[in-house]
This record gives sequence, C-alpha cells and structure tokens, in this order.
Amino acid sequence: MKAAPVANTWLRCLPPAAWLLAGFQIILAIGLQTQPDMFRGGRWTDRAATTAASLLSAWLLGCVLGQLPNHWPIVKALTVIGLATAQLAALIYQLRANVILSYALLKDCWATLVLPEAWAVLASRFTTADYLILLAFYFAAIISERKWNCFSNQTQRPAHLGKAAFIAYTLLLIASSRSREPLHTLLRSALLTPKPLHRTTPATEGYPYISTNQPGRLKTDQKPDIFLLVIESFNRNFVGTRTPEGKEYTPIFNALSKKGTVIDRFYANSVYTIKGHETILTGILPTIHGSLPESFPKTTLQGLPTVLHRYGYQTYYFQAQPSITFGFTDRLMQRVGFDQIHALDEHWLTHDENQQRWGWGVRDIQLYQKALNYLTQTGQTNEQPVFAMFATVANHAPFDQVPPALRFLYPTPNSKRQCYANSLALTDHDLGDFLERLKAHPRFRKAHLILTGDHSFPIGEHDGYCNEASAYEEDFRTPLLIVGPNIPATNITTTSYDQTDIAPTLLDIANIQCRHHFVGQSVFAVTPRHKAHQLLQPYGGTLLCAIDFPYKYIYQQQTGREAIFDLENDPHEDRNIIGTTSLNTLKNLQNEAAKLETNEQLIERNRIWKEAP
Repeated sequence: MKAAPVANTWLRCLPPAAWLLAGFQIILAIGLQTQPDMFRGGRWTDRAATTAASLLSAWLLGCVLGQLPNHWPIVKALTVIGLATAQLAALIYQLRANVILSYALLKDCWATLVLPEAWAVLASRFTTADYLILLAFYFAAIISERKWNCFSNQTQRPAHLGKAAFIAYTLLLIASSRSREPLHTLLRSALLTPKPLHRTTPATEGYPYISTNQPGRLKTDQKPDIFLLVIESFNRNFVGTRTPEGKEYTPIFNALSKKGTVIDRFYANSVYTIKGHETILTGILPTIHGSLPESFPKTTLQGLPTVLHRYGYQTYYFQAQPSITFGFTDRLMQRVGFDQIHALDEHWLTHDENQQRWGWGVRDIQLYQKALNYLTQTGQTNEQPVFAMFATVANHAPFDQVPPALRFLYPTPNSKRQCYANSLALTDHDLGDFLERLKAHPRFRKAHLILTGDHSFPIGEHDGYCNEASAYEEDFRTPLLIVGPNIPATNITTTSYDQTDIAPTLLDIANIQCRHHFVGQSVFAVTPRHKAHQLLQPYGGTLLCAIDFPYKYIYQQQTGREAIFDLENDPHEDRNIIGTTSLNTLKNLQNEAAKLETNEQLIERNRIWKEAP
C-alpha cells in the first residue's frame, strides 16, 4: 500500500524540465518514424535501444537542470528555459533535416557562420511555423515560471537527485551510442572515439598508394590545354531529364554530352566542397575528420597540378567564391601545386559587377569571362600548355536567390525543387556562354573539357533537402563529362567511376606516364579494373559507405548501425537488406568501407608520397 504514495511523491518531486525534455524525445521518435531512414529494416532491437536511450538521456538531463543551484532563481530559470528552447530547436532541426547532431557538424558550421550566406542556408532548414513554435514555447515557459516557479522551484525534491542524475547521465554518455538527445550526441561525438570498422589491417609501413600509370586508349603525342570545370552542388538526377512541363533542366550540358565521353554512374566521394576538391586534385580518398589543409598540414603530397607542371603545364586555379582563405582553400591549392591561385574578389570586378552579386559569390558567367580574359592575356607570350580549374559557386544552397530576370524555368518558384531547377538552369546557361567563348578563341577552341560536380545535393528524392544528413545515391552521384578533339563520343554504362579517377584520367589526356599516388584509374584505361567506391558523409553520425555494384553498404560510426542496399533491384534504396545479406558479402563490403579509415591512418602517418631515391 505504501508503494503508490511513494511513487506519486517521486513523480511530483521530479523537475518539470525532466518531463519536458523527455516529451521532446517522444515527439522526435514519433516524427522520425514518418521520415525515410536508411537503417530501417535492420534489427528491431536497435530501434528500441535508440528510443529508450534517447528518452532516458533527456529525462536525466532534465533532472540535472532542475536541480541546478537555486541561489539566483531568475538566473536558474532563464538558464533552464534557454536550454530547453535550444533542445526544441535541435529537435525541429533533426526532424526537418533528419540528421544526427555531431561535433563535426557544429564545428564546420561554426567556421562558416562568419558569412551571411551561411546564415541563409541555416535559416532555410526551418519554416515560418518552426520559428513561431519556438517563440510560443519560450514565452509560455516564461509565463509558467512567473506564475508557478516551474523551473526554479526545488520544493520537496530529494537533495541527491541532481547528483544521481548527473552520474547516471555521464554513465549513459559513455556506455550508449544510441541516444539522439542533442547534448548527448554532441558530447559523445566530441569527447569519445567513434566505433571504427577496422576490417582491414592498417598499413604501417611503406607507401601503398605509389604506382606508375600505363598508357590508355587515347592516342596522342601532344599535351593539350585542359579546363576542369567543377560545378557547385551538381545533382546527376537533373541531367538528361525534363521538368513536369517538358523543359530540359540542362539543355546545354545535354547537347554537349553527345560530343564526348559520359560516365553514367559517377560518384563524388563526399558531400562537402573542400573534400571534393581534395579528392579530385590529390587522387586519394577524403579525410574523415577535418580536411587535409586544416587537420593534416604536414602530410607530404604530390598533387595533380604538381605533376602537370613537372611535365610542362602552366597551372591555374580560379574560384567564384571571393575569399581564397575560406575553408583553407588557399592552403590546399598551394599544397597540390598550382602555379597561380585566384579568387574573384572585389579587385576582379567593377563596381556594377559587385552590385550584381548574390549568394556565395559571382555568377558563373563572370567567373568564366574573367578567367578566360586573364588566361588570354598571360598566354600571349607563353606557349606552355594550360591546365585551369574553375570552381563555381552560384548553384549553392539555398538556391533561392536567383534574380527574377534569370529564372528560366519557374518565374515564381513555389518549392525547393523549383528553386534548385532555376539555379541549375542558370548554371547551364552560363556554361553555354563559356563554350561560345572557347569556340571563338584561336587557341582554346581545341582545349579538352572535363565537367563534373564538387558534390551532389539531394533535392527531395527521399524528402531531404540538405546534404549533411544521409548517404543515398542523390547525396553522391554527380555528372562526369569529358570533351576534346580525340575524346570518343560514348556513354560508359558498364563501369562506374568516382572522383579519385579524375587525376589518372587527366594524366592520360596529357599523355603523361609517371610515378604518382593516385588510387583511381583512367576512364580511358585499356582494361578497366573492377573497383569498389568509398564514399564519406562526414555528418549524420559519420557515414562510411562502400559501393561494389550492385551492393551498397553504409556504416554509421556514431551508433554502429549498418545498412545494405541492392542498387540493381532497389535503385531508390527503400529496403535495407542487412538481415538477409550473406556473411561473405557483408565482410567484403565492410572491408571496402574500412579503406576510408585506413586512408586516414596513412595520411596521419605521412605514408602517401615519397620522392624516388
């Protein structure tokens, strides 16, 4: 008979913050059930453990907050209300973006928040209703505190409750990787080592990437000019397709595709610009943590521009984003060996051109015009072949800043997909201007063009519109098109490629056979070798992926969850078949994904490149 009164007493004595935060997690758990989940279809015990750990973590955190020292009640109340509001904002963000909060995501976002464009991207994750909910909650909490002291009153609560809850929360933080309570995921990802795959033996000695490439199928004894166009956020699903109204999204790119080699299944190895540039220019897999210039400044590399310069090329890098130091771009481009590095800042533009800017940088047409003019001026007395990389930025999230006069597909867009369509259509239009300028140029009309994306971007294929959440095909697949005088007009569908294959392909185009550390293979190799692809989503709980067609494997470091998709029979990735996949297939895919970890260990140990004795 005494058990019930005791339980009621404990229920009354527990802080309202505990039930409030636990309630948030219930809402989150219910909301996530209505959203696509790469790992759904896995073991039911995993899902149950995630829900239980999230609830317990939130409840314990609420107990800790409720038992904070009460020397200044108003300070305590405002602290608890502020943290509860932050938890609610994080909950809404997780529901909108379907992403696990992590230290890596917070760190990289913090580094970009100096730019107003980054705030626009962050704001695009929320709706007007979301902001109204946050304001309503905050003021309702303030009113509740003023009337009933809900967040500052400690009457009848056990003195040891706060200490016990803090100890339990700490133990849960150490023991469980399942919780999606925001503070838990942030602290765990920042303080604790994630669960590695370690299916392969790390190479501790030697330089396993060093090799010598062989001549490919291209027959040439010349070194042509080469232009590499790396287009921002280029989603493969929009190439060769039409709007519901029947208009092509990328008519210029589609027409150009008929004149060159198209890779039907091509992957960016990550979802972030600097990582895409790293992989393209170094020919190795992206780093899991940080970036090469930021986190591994002492690793010896021989970048693609270094190799091309050694064989007679003058190398240039041009970017549309005005800050060359943003994202440590200047450090990366210097390390890979570009002769000249340029960002189109205010010194490159007239006053009127500066006034016409929007978003993250200049429009693509300005990048192409300014860069080609510069190359023309410097090349008048220079007969060296040219390698120039153009990094565009106009087609950058949130995609909704295209001026009305330049909205070629949807004059009044009413969805994120329509905004993206307008932005990509403008990028395609500006590509047409670039091609016309090349045709009119006495020297560059015979240049070889390589067009690809720095990464892809999901546009609602799985109801997602942010690239820090998942590892579906739309997160990684981007076009690759190669056009030039001796490039065959063909569509390669039997072999898939990724960004590590671009550097070997350019060596083939430049007729260079040399010692290098590029791990990929040329698109024009005489006998293409079978090759799995390693893909990285550094956010969303850190997702390590491997594709050995038709199978795709995904491992979430932060939680240890796994998924396998059969891309041939399930191209939309709706069915996680981890429970029915053979053990041998699973182990092979795990070994391939673990190469991302091995790659990072080689970088840490400076085992990428060593000059020949």
